[in-house]
Amino acid sequence: MVKKIKPLEIGMCSWSVHHEEEPALRAVMNELGLRVVHLALGGLLAMNDQQRATAIDTFHQSPLVISAGMVGFQGENYGSFAHLRRTGGLVPDATATDRAALILRASAICQSLRVSLLTTHIGFVPPKEDRAAFDKLVDRLQRLLDLMEPTGVTLCFETGQETAADLQEFLQAINRPNVGVNFDPANMILYGKGDPVDAVNLLMPYVRHVHAKDARKITPPNVDAWAGVEVPLGQGDARLDHVIAALSKRHYSGALAIEREAGENRRGDVQTGIEFLRNALHKAKKAAVGM
Repeated sequence: MVKKIKPLEIGMCSWSVHHEEEPALRAVMNELGLRVVHLALGGLLAMNDQQRATAIDTFHQSPLVISAGMVGFQGENYGSFAHLRRTGGLVPDATATDRAALILRASAICQSLRVSLLTTHIGFVPPKEDRAAFDKLVDRLQRLLDLMEPTGVTLCFETGQETAADLQEFLQAINRPNVGVNFDPANMILYGKGDPVDAVNLLMPYVRHVHAKDARKITPPNVDAWAGVEVPLGQGDARLDHVIAALSKRHYSGALAIEREAGENRRGDVQTGIEFLRNALHKAKKAAVGM
């Protein structure tokens, strides 16, 4: 039986509380009153076949609903934009083949979990003016997506490392049905790449999954520094209430997965974030009825 997610159902990223195994994750989710999880796949990828089959069966029997899988890469350096440009995602030639193979393995796990979405950071998309680099990454993604096609899994790029318009152009160039966006409004602030509300409206045809995360703008000392800092939901400049209103108006039917990657009290921040999202969803519903 395929487990259904309600439109705009609140969930949580498993890495927000450092749990990937079903029993521990279910215990935390029960405490929070949630059932939808964006699941990091690192633990499943590291298991042998028998261990993985047992773990996947446990998730099948679980009341938890997995909104998407997530795969990251060893060797990525988020210390600065310069480091990330050299090490991030599928852009570096030296690691591209191994990382593409990891994505294929992760998509097979998603298929076994009966999950149709896999999210990842693909790295900084080269500017279109650098046509050779741009076309090379397009070709790399097209070949990967064609190999993923039999799994029925859509690969969702995380937003933030380029403007919404640049990402839209890149997605159009890829031109594959199994590619989408994991929209993260806070990343638009953290990378200094535009207004999240404008971005979600532009990218809406590609939005398949959403992170509920917030960030406050800071004045960067140079162009290679972070433009913001992550904060609890509702305390930053990501305009999450307006993002949610835009998603509701455009009939987004997926999850809102709370992602908390900073702070001293992540679980507490997730709990207060749930209340913030409930209030924002209530306001969005009232506004829709009043139209």
